[in-house]
Amino acid sequence: MFGLNNKGITIVEILVCFILVTFITVSLFTTVSSFNNKRNIESVKADLLQYRNDIDKMLEDDLVHKGLINAKVYPVENGTTYKADLYFRDGSSKRLTIFSQRAGEYGSNSTVAADYDATCTGKNDVFYIEYGSGTDILRYTLPDVGSFENTECSPHEIIKDLRFNTIKVSNADNVLFIYVNFYHPELGNDYSINIVAPINYFA
Repeated sequence: MFGLNNKGITIVEILVCFILVTFITVSLFTTVSSFNNKRNIESVKADLLQYRNDIDKMLEDDLVHKGLINAKVYPVENGTTYKADLYFRDGSSKRLTIFSQRAGEYGSNSTVAADYDATCTGKNDVFYIEYGSGTDILRYTLPDVGSFENTECSPHEIIKDLRFNTIKVSNADNVLFIYVNFYHPELGNDYSINIVAPINYFA
């Protein structure tokens, strides 16, 4: 008859089990965290593409179907407001306004607080595009996909993760040019609104 082993579990065995469980847990956490990060990035991309497509369609419907006969581009106001009046063949006109109020700046393309430029502007990030005439004006606010509160400023400033970056509105050489570049620390500068339309092409 075999005798029973009454030694129980040794400290070494407990330690090995603990290390194995810890290793598996860390591996699973890293995998889940990576998956969630990718999912969040894809969600940001989808929101940004929808925003861009909505504005492209809104503008191009008028530029293509109505026909642009004139475009008056105004000087930039306070470094934040870009305006252009668009005139169409049917006698109608609409104003395009691009508003880009920026708080602090990204220091190292990062959302880490230490990587932000602490220069204070006294303003929060606000970004939107308006288009229309009279009381019929549509406002497209840039999707909010996260932000950072710069506590080194007083009052604190809100810096959005998704922002307008480069903006150009021009009617030079009888061509309307509208360019709005978007920036997100994890997307880079690959997304933009880019519209080019001849002015009074059929004249």
